[in-house]
Amino acid sequence: MEAIGLRELAAWCGADAASCPDVPVTEISRNTKTLSPGALFVPLRGMRADGHDYIPQAAQAGAAAALCDRADIRAEIPLLRVENTLAAAQAMAARYRARFSVPVIGVTGSAGKTTTVAMIAAVLRKKYRILTSPPEDNGQIGLTFGVFALERRHDAAVWEMGMSQYGELSRLSRMTRPCIGVINGIGTAHIEFFGDREHILKAKLELLDGMTEGSPLILNADDDLLWGLRGKLPYAVTWYGVENPEADVHGEIVSSGTDAQTLRIRMDGAVFERTLPAVGKHNAANALAAAAAARAMGMRPDEISFEGFESVGGRQNIVRRHGVTVMEDWYNASPEAVQASLGVLGTLASGEGRRYACLGCMRELGAASEALHRRCGEAAARSADFLFVYGEGAEGYLEGARAAGMREDAMAMFPTHEALARTLYERIRPGDAVLFKGSHFFTHMERCMEQFYAMLDENPKK
Repeated sequence: MEAIGLRELAAWCGADAASCPDVPVTEISRNTKTLSPGALFVPLRGMRADGHDYIPQAAQAGAAAALCDRADIRAEIPLLRVENTLAAAQAMAARYRARFSVPVIGVTGSAGKTTTVAMIAAVLRKKYRILTSPPEDNGQIGLTFGVFALERRHDAAVWEMGMSQYGELSRLSRMTRPCIGVINGIGTAHIEFFGDREHILKAKLELLDGMTEGSPLILNADDDLLWGLRGKLPYAVTWYGVENPEADVHGEIVSSGTDAQTLRIRMDGAVFERTLPAVGKHNAANALAAAAAARAMGMRPDEISFEGFESVGGRQNIVRRHGVTVMEDWYNASPEAVQASLGVLGTLASGEGRRYACLGCMRELGAASEALHRRCGEAAARSADFLFVYGEGAEGYLEGARAAGMREDAMAMFPTHEALARTLYERIRPGDAVLFKGSHFFTHMERCMEQFYAMLDENPKK
């Protein structure tokens, strides 16, 4: 963060600056454990704690001041009194962003946002100094504080923008003012709050609220709802896709292995092949979005490559462990993401190896939950030899797999992570492949994976 006077920050968020010392602030922090001396502390209310209770610790750590929306709080450091601390932080972030002419690429969609951001950044870093948002912080809180990492040394920022309710994406877009927008698909994630994909589309289009008309907008031509918008948006739209031959940036998978695939890309009359160190058609599409973003940033086809891209932790990271191939994809799960990961699983086992799908339940699907779990179970029957599931609602996976013809002795539901990990370890053998996937904050499938790893490390299979 570049230094801003405390009084100016107070003015930005509507606080009374009269009693503030005019000291420079080089950090806006919500965490007293990592707060640097001279920072402005922003206390937030969570499900388990209220950050206002930590203002004394912030003062002890050397904070210059703190925001505060509670009348009962007194402190040894100046308090900037506001109506709502998060709203105040977002107001400051918007003003801070406005100080820079650095182009911002805003990325949203129902699945694969984090991977798309990582791919865009990998391509752009060949030519530009890039700032990205933390992969676990793409919402109202995380992105707000991520904005303050922007500095004049950056040539561009690539920021992921997530949402689960109307209005959230609009606030993020107005705060960050994207110069280039990317929407990589309209799926069923969070459909509990919207009812159908058409309403999810409406919410995703809030990305445009902070963009200037005529700005570059990059849309997935393989998505039926997005494709239905062609000719209807006052933006410079670039379409990308694997399946739709009318896409401006079109790609096809020439060859694919267990770790990488070769794409043939057609763009602006040029045709070129590039190696992508990730597999699956969905990742090919994400790579095309990255190529389109690079094009919007002025890069030529010969400058575009995916070298340097690395999968983000917990998101389709493929590793080998004592002869077993494991897809670590436990960070989150929507129906579209589960089906995409199952498709990759189907290609991973070697020789006579078997494929195990270990799936935690999905959340925020509302009345469609059972049907969507069943649909993913049907996909598991096509891609996996065994299906192990965990979590309330995961029965739907089994029902779908059963209807699709999977044997009863090839699938099971488990009451604990340890029970699933134990059964998997007992059955696994070298050459097999395993997928761990589920809604992270509800099923924590990484715990199942870690217990499986511990067993395998202690006594490797031969």
